[in-house]
Amino acid sequence: MTKFTENYLLWHHLGHHLYVCPREEIDEFRVYFEDRPNPVNVAAFIDSYLNRSDIEINKHPCKVPVLQIVGERSAFVQDAEDLHMKLSPMATEFLKLSGCGGNVLNEKPAKVTEALLLFLQGVGLVPWLDVHESVKKISEKFVQKSSL
Repeated sequence: MTKFTENYLLWHHLGHHLYVCPREEIDEFRVYFEDRPNPVNVAAFIDSYLNRSDIEINKHPCKVPVLQIVGERSAFVQDAEDLHMKLSPMATEFLKLSGCGGNVLNEKPAKVTEALLLFLQGVGLVPWLDVHESVKKISEKFVQKSSL
């Protein structure tokens, strides 16, 4: 993996706010990028991201409920906010997670889980679910797995 690719992925995950990220978090990503990714998959990911097409909301209005989740330090906060403004406010929820970059699932799994479950409950799919109890149980499982 080249330094450029590593820096691009760092920017992709942590956004424009690298200067406010804890040094440990940046170092953790660098170590991850050096050891884990398959270079062919990384190249395909970057290529697909750079060559993606815009979502044309005006031509095809979204008729299903949408939950957008973005980290406040993500490089794509403005893009997410712009998309949110184009969507119907009656069918759209927007969540910007504080203290989080572009990898919300890894950085705040309990918050994402809670938001997703509340969203599903709000659209009537799981009205019987005790969301806070479910998130508590899921969080405990994350803690148990991470301590192994």
